[in-house]
Amino acid sequence: DSIGRGGKERQIFIIASELLARGYDIHIVSMNKSPISYIDEYFFPLERIIFLKGKKFSKIISLLKIISSNMNSIILAFDTISAFICLVSYKLFNIVFINCSIRHGIRLKKFSHYFRSFVARLSPYVIANSYAGLKANKLKKNSRRFVLYNGNPQIGKVLISPERKSYLRENLFGHIIQSHDLVFISVANFVPYKDYFTVFKALEKFKEKRKFYYIIIGDGIMRMQIEEEIKIRGLENVVILIGQTNKVFDYLMASDVFIHSSRGEGLSNAILESLIAGLPVIATDVGGNREILQPEYSRLFAFQDYLVLYKILETELNILLENTKDKSVFTPVLNNFRVEVMIGNLEKILNKAVA
Repeated sequence: DSIGRGGKERQIFIIASELLARGYDIHIVSMNKSPISYIDEYFFPLERIIFLKGKKFSKIISLLKIISSNMNSIILAFDTISAFICLVSYKLFNIVFINCSIRHGIRLKKFSHYFRSFVARLSPYVIANSYAGLKANKLKKNSRRFVLYNGNPQIGKVLISPERKSYLRENLFGHIIQSHDLVFISVANFVPYKDYFTVFKALEKFKEKRKFYYIIIGDGIMRMQIEEEIKIRGLENVVILIGQTNKVFDYLMASDVFIHSSRGEGLSNAILESLIAGLPVIATDVGGNREILQPEYSRLFAFQDYLVLYKILETELNILLENTKDKSVFTPVLNNFRVEVMIGNLEKILNKAVA
């Protein structure tokens, strides 16, 4: 439906770029053009991206025409609306269609969520990015229902060392953050289901115990509310709002602990990136978080339970920091999320669908 910047869009470009490099004839079709995207970051040819023009109905007709003229292609849909259009096309033209719109590990009592489940249940093939996503949408893993974990090309390439952390802090923050300061970080846009308010409540209590800074990477429709809450909690001097940036790994490596509070997740790209950067994680116990997080380097808390989050910060923080001094603790889990593993598994799914 769109190819702006987000977890789903990142995976679209990783998959498209990798398959293109392996000799597949790949095109991306998008309903909406965004001023920011991953096009340059993943070197995907602009001529292979089709942006549909006109009003919504015209775009739907255009998409149907593209599908009907490419009936020998394999079509993957990553959004509910485009998946529904492809489902109709599957019934009309008998195309090879794979629904990849199950990107969340929860299903709320909302029409859009129920509609997503409805379309998925009728789709010939479904790929979710977590077992929690299948379960939330009442689907069972079988010969037509698959789990394909997100892949990240930075695994094994990020250089982590105390010297680099010190350099990055000075380079990014000057003299504001010293090498011995405790630094928390979150990477999530300012949208309702990303719950910064619980973090602020916990940090308001924690600031009486220990000096820290809290880096936030992201932006969005709730920015004014976020800024107001920071003032209400008296955190103006310790919270640093970065906004959108292409230096996410630099900021992660300049930090000590990753905090992720959200109402739901499929498989969180932000959490995966924090593990690549060697950070312990404190996150909400939702969706697919348990599929990627292990007790030796993480702690979980219930959604909106700021008192448990505070207790973790107060009593468990030093244990997490000690456990993750040796970065090899992350290697076993990260091996499951290498791009070559993801693409290899995807090719198996494509071959099954074609057969």
